[in-house]
Amino acid sequence: AALAGLGIAVLVIAIASSRRRAILSSAAAILIFACVAFFMIERTRGISVLDPQEQSTAWRLEVWREAFGIIKDHPVVGIGKGSEGKLKTSLGLYDEGRLPPGHFHSTPIQIATWWGLPALIFYFAVMCILCLAMLRSTRRLKAAGQWNLWGIQLGCLGALVAFNVSSLVHFNFGDG
Repeated sequence: AALAGLGIAVLVIAIASSRRRAILSSAAAILIFACVAFFMIERTRGISVLDPQEQSTAWRLEVWREAFGIIKDHPVVGIGKGSEGKLKTSLGLYDEGRLPPGHFHSTPIQIATWWGLPALIFYFAVMCILCLAMLRSTRRLKAAGQWNLWGIQLGCLGALVAFNVSSLVHFNFGDG
């Protein structure tokens, strides 16, 4: 997830820089590095990256399935922050206790589970507003010729994108 976030962030930075050569070279580099990364992960860990039978992936798929049930049952206000630990038995979480307890390994799913769909909409709105503000700022800084600040702003945009991509499969506000 971190590597996917990095790759997508590099592509977004290249696109935001509005330089055709940067976009093409970034896309080519990402394609090459993605192939190498998949190969290395499979070779060193002995697992397929997208194998639903792999222990970590299977655990995530199970807790996501359970979370979607909670979201369906509590769409407006969720169950409250940290309540899954107290309610794990009554909600049958973690495959009825057969899996180690934890959290839902996805920032959007965790937000919707704890605080409901309105909170998730708010979260997405804040992230979109922040992303658009950063894009506008990069354009203004580039037009003004403030190259140091432009580069910093592109880096911040990339960090925001990488954070959000990674947060799809990690709870980035709670993972250690």
